[in-house]
Amino acid sequence: PIISAQIIVNLTNSLFKQMIIMVVVLFLISNIKNFLQYMQTYYDINFYWNSYSKMQKKVNSELLKLSNDSLDKNNTGVFVERLTYDTGRVTGFLNVLTENIPDILSGIGILVAVLIIDKVSFIVILTTIILRTIVENKRATKVSCKDKEYRKKKEKNTALISEITHGIRDIKMLNCEENFLNEMTRRIKDIKNTNYNKQDTDRKYLFLRNFL
Repeated sequence: PIISAQIIVNLTNSLFKQMIIMVVVLFLISNIKNFLQYMQTYYDINFYWNSYSKMQKKVNSELLKLSNDSLDKNNTGVFVERLTYDTGRVTGFLNVLTENIPDILSGIGILVAVLIIDKVSFIVILTTIILRTIVENKRATKVSCKDKEYRKKKEKNTALISEITHGIRDIKMLNCEENFLNEMTRRIKDIKNTNYNKQDTDRKYLFLRNFL
């Protein structure tokens, strides 16, 4: 960004020789950046699967250490969600974080370039960034609360599916198929509404953040 700003300054000042040098430098930097991003993608994939494998192994080993009382106090759905959904979610978050590092550095470079060119514009942009950060923080807090509620209901539904799978013969023998189907329909509807609530909150805050 700083070099791009310098090119504009040279162009407006009719310093064509300096401008050409800056263009060549910018071209080289852009190609180096593209190559580094290419390499980063390769390492990101390896990082994701290595982290995921290690996390799965760690969670499984900790699960085997649980006492029988702990196993009895929690339904099957809790353990299924922890082993599958949570490990993938945490690993995905770490992967996104590493992917966004170049964008963060680029954003800092843009801020520095704006500060060099026009201090008033820098203050306006910085104020906007602060406001967006406040909104984003509030969005993350609200969505996190609703996500916890959503996951709890999903865990209970997973436990019910597990019980149906293991006790399907008894269910048929007792002619309870309709009762289980009604309960499953009710839970799915409840999960859908909770998830919709979460997505709606997320959408509203994103709209406000993007408006800024």
